[in-house]
Amino acid sequence: MTMENKNLNFWSKVCKTPINKTKQVKQGGMSYTTINAQYQLKQATNQFGVYGVKWKLHDLKHELINIDNEILLVLNAKFKANECEFPITNSIYLKRKTKNGLKIDTDAYKKLETDTLTKALSKLGFNADIFEGLYDNQNYLNSLSLDADLKNVDQEYKPTLPVAKNDQIEYLEKNLNDNNKDQLLKRFFSKCSVTQKQLDRLEKLNIDCSHITPVNDGTKD
Repeated sequence: MTMENKNLNFWSKVCKTPINKTKQVKQGGMSYTTINAQYQLKQATNQFGVYGVKWKLHDLKHELINIDNEILLVLNAKFKANECEFPITNSIYLKRKTKNGLKIDTDAYKKLETDTLTKALSKLGFNADIFEGLYDNQNYLNSLSLDADLKNVDQEYKPTLPVAKNDQIEYLEKNLNDNNKDQLLKRFFSKCSVTQKQLDRLEKLNIDCSHITPVNDGTKD
């Protein structure tokens, strides 16, 4: 494994966003994809631990800037997750002009903190597929649908499936590539369950195994 791949190990774990955890928003003639904020908190908690203990925004400092009778709310803060810490700045309009006059956003402080968390997590790779524009690619969305199918297959067949044999794992290690990945994995998980050791080997291939529960039946791989 190259150093670049090692550096991207964490990114690869958190970069994908399930379609059902997103929403298309139209605003000002533009359309963009947003992330379910509670889902994102859950995913970060899964990686780091309890919010406010293992990871958090802290040293929050708000500033109000008057721009031509509109008020911009600026947040300067620090994001910390375990040993990782960095400063982050974000802003939102607290009061702005509309066709009906000046409008005050009473949820501006809440929106700003939520959006700042999203931006901070994005620097670590969370939901990177959205920020990289992959959600504009229909082929990518189709691949996410296949991932969802894999999860359904795992839930449906897992109780009665035999544990994968060593040569089946080796076949994936030797032959898996971007062109055949979805097809091979769907076929593999429809026929096999895996032990924790086998799961560890699959994760080294940059396979998202978060939906797979390993079996523990004493089988040696």
